Amino acid sequence: MELLEVIDITKWFPGADHPAVDGVSFRVEPGEIFGLLGPSGCGKTTTLRMIAGFEKPDVGRVFLKEVDITYWVPEKRGTGFIFQDYALFPHLTVEKNIEFALKARTTPKQRSDITELQKLLELLELLELTGLSKRFPHELSGGQQQRVAIARALAAKPALLLMDEPFSNLDASLRETTRREIRSILKKANINAILVTHDQEEALSFCDRLAVMNRGRVEQIGTPEEVYLLPQTPFTAQFLGRSNMLKGTAHGESADTELGPIAITPPQMGDVLLSLRPEHLILGAERKSPQELESVVISKEFRGHDLTYRIRCNDRMYLVHTEYKHNFEVGQRVFVGVREPGVVLEYR
Repeated sequence: MELLEVIDITKWFPGADHPAVDGVSFRVEPGEIFGLLGPSGCGKTTTLRMIAGFEKPDVGRVFLKEVDITYWVPEKRGTGFIFQDYALFPHLTVEKNIEFALKARTTPKQRSDITELQKLLELLELLELTGLSKRFPHELSGGQQQRVAIARALAAKPALLLMDEPFSNLDASLRETTRREIRSILKKANINAILVTHDQEEALSFCDRLAVMNRGRVEQIGTPEEVYLLPQTPFTAQFLGRSNMLKGTAHGESADTELGPIAITPPQMGDVLLSLRPEHLILGAERKSPQELESVVISKEFRGHDLTYRIRCNDRMYLVHTEYKHNFEVGQRVFVGVREPGVVLEYR
C-alpha cells in the first residue's frame, strides 16, 4: 500500500495563461524520501501546498493512506510542513518552540506533563538539540535552526513530512552537512518525506526517488541513478547536470552520429536524439582506436576533483569531464571517443 497517491492534480491561478500544475501524478511508498525537482515556476511548491492543504486543486485527487484528503483542512491531514525560512518563534526557546507544537497538535487526553516531557526529550535527543534547549533561535546556527524546525514538525508524529526548499538559506558547506544529517535522522525515525528543491545535487543525494518537473508537468519519475543516467526527455537530460545532445540514425542497438557509430539505449530504429553525459566521453593525446576523432580543446574549467573541457569536433562543440591527471591545454589537438551508450530521448 502506497503512503501517498497524487492523481492528475491541476491548479490554475487567476490571470495565468497556463496552469501552475498540469495533470501531475505520482506515488510515495512507505519509508521513502521523495523529491519534487525543477526550476523556479515549474509548479513543485504549488504541488506540495496542495498535498498540505494550503491550496485546493481544480482537478484531481490526493490520497493519504488510501483516504481521500483532497479537500481536508491542513490540520486534519496528519502532515508536517517545514518552510524555507523555518518559521520559528523568535521569542521562544528551542524547547518552548517544540512544546508549542506538542500542545497545539495533541488532544487534551494526551496532554499530561509526563507525555509532553517524554516527547520533548525524545525529539531533542533525536535531533541532537539537548544542549541547546534553553537557547533562542537567534543564538543558533542555520543548521541548528533547521533541526529545531524539523523537531517541531515531528512533534505530532506526522504521517508525512513536507519540506519546501529547507536548505536554501544555508551556505554551501553547511547545506551539504545539514542535509546529510537530516536524511540520516529521517531514516532513523522512519519518517516519510517529500522534498521540494531546485538544486540537482541536493535532490540526487537526499531522495530515494524523485519527479523532475517542468512547466507544471512531470517529465520523469525514478531513482536518482535512473533520472541522471537514463533521462527520458531533453529537459531532464539538460536540467540534471550537463549533457551533449546528439542527433543520429539508429539501427537497433547502435546509431550513426557525428561522433561516428555509437551504442545506444534503449534499442531504436530511425532518427533519434541522444544524450551523452560529459563523463561518458574520453579524451586522449593520441588516437587509441579508429573510432576516436580528432578535435581541439577550446577551453577548460578546473573543478577540483576533475576538469571540464569544451572541445570542437567536426565543427560542433562538446563538453568532456576528465580526471585531473589528464591535463590538456587550450588549443591542443586531442582525440575524443565514446565510452558509454548514448541515451535515446523522447520528444514531448
